[in-house]
Amino acid sequence: MANQNISKLLQNKIELLKVEVENAKVELQKWQTIEEEYNQNPEKFELMATLLLGENSDVKKARKKS
Repeated sequence: MANQNISKLLQNKIELLKVEVENAKVELQKWQTIEEEYNQNPEKFELMATLLLGENSDVKKARKKS
């Protein structure tokens, strides 16, 4: 009986690890796509970063003036 429980627990753990591996593969593919886009057009990412950081700075300045 104990062997069956251990076997079941191990099988469940294996299945969970398979799911984690698949999720990691999907996440890796997402980051590889982002890397490819960045390598093709880094200016786009720099512009987005500037806009986002600029907006944050403007919001902080507006709060200080209030």
